[in-house]
Amino acid sequence: MWMNCELGFLLLSIVIVLPMIGLTLWWWNEIWYGENVGVYRTYLYGSPSIIACSPALCKLVLNSSDVFKQDWPTAEVLGTNSVITLQGPRHGVIKSFIVNSINRPDSLARFLLQVQPTIVEALQLWSQKPKIVAISQLQKVTLGYTMRYFSGFEASTDQIDVLEKLFEGVNHGMRALPWNFPGTAYHHALKLYYFLMHCRKKITKKLKEELEKRRQNDNSEGRSQSTSDLMDGLMHMKDKEGRQLSEEEVLDNVVSTIHIGHASIAAVTTWSLYFLAKYPHVLQKLREENRDISREKNGGHITYEDIMKLKYTNKVIEETIRMANSSSFVFRKATDDIEFKGYMIPKGWSVIVWLRYLHTDPSNFEDPMSFNPDRWDSSCVIPTHATVALAASRIDVTGITIGLLVI
Repeated sequence: MWMNCELGFLLLSIVIVLPMIGLTLWWWNEIWYGENVGVYRTYLYGSPSIIACSPALCKLVLNSSDVFKQDWPTAEVLGTNSVITLQGPRHGVIKSFIVNSINRPDSLARFLLQVQPTIVEALQLWSQKPKIVAISQLQKVTLGYTMRYFSGFEASTDQIDVLEKLFEGVNHGMRALPWNFPGTAYHHALKLYYFLMHCRKKITKKLKEELEKRRQNDNSEGRSQSTSDLMDGLMHMKDKEGRQLSEEEVLDNVVSTIHIGHASIAAVTTWSLYFLAKYPHVLQKLREENRDISREKNGGHITYEDIMKLKYTNKVIEETIRMANSSSFVFRKATDDIEFKGYMIPKGWSVIVWLRYLHTDPSNFEDPMSFNPDRWDSSCVIPTHATVALAASRIDVTGITIGLLVI
């Protein structure tokens, strides 16, 4: 009798759980739906899914927001007004504004002037320690200066330590199965998100004070100065109907941009350190190029124009992004039945654009697992479709251009 009950419980568990898990735990099995066209059918994150591996399908999905909407399965941990969770035209307007405001040459030049003292101070501090955990230290440093750069908020060391731990938990939740019960990463992330929102009240209060001060300045002096940071830009941007963002929308997007931006910067910078340590000849060439510019500056600040002259440094950056982009994949959802080269992508299915697959495909890059910055020489031929993922990931990861300057 006991054995029958145990067997019944086991079968019931399988019946309930297996459809949810699907192939999640075994998705590496090469069960191709469209092997010749780079389409893989599976079941991930509690949803039937298509994994897009071919350049043509990746490009189609990324460039067709009308039929492939953004749909991270657990993005609600970032809040309802975040550009990560918004859909439709409003998402496009806010995302375009954020990306353009960050990537403007004058914004990047201002960022370089602000961040250099912080980086120098951090390097001096690390040099006095026998050992550091690079990713942990970089996350704290980048969180501090992204908060200052995007919002003008100066966080204390204690605040940075608390916020970084919270953001780390939220990051884990974004990449977890959407199971909201105790013990799961998603449940933990939601708890952290609500706690983060509670802790954020103090930060939000400071940001609101800054918002109010800037609005008073606008009313008294007029809008005479150009946008000084992301918060200021979001305060004054308007959609096609001329409507400005609400205070909550401004704050949500400033906070989520700080969150996503600092994480991507820290990740890309950490990987660059790893590759430079593994390939000493690359590090040597990098040092030689940077020594030359350092002598020219004679201890002065490096400018945006100076960095653009560092040809080999920029090739190292491109190769780092190719091999270890922090945005290895992005999520979309089909809003209609879509046929691709004879294969159907059903309406409502998730589509996972596997960017890193394109980066390491031997048909796109010779010896793809080797860190070789010289592959980006102007004389080398790289298939146009191979750079689709690189361009898309730069757009999808907030702050990636700033990360390149930090490296």
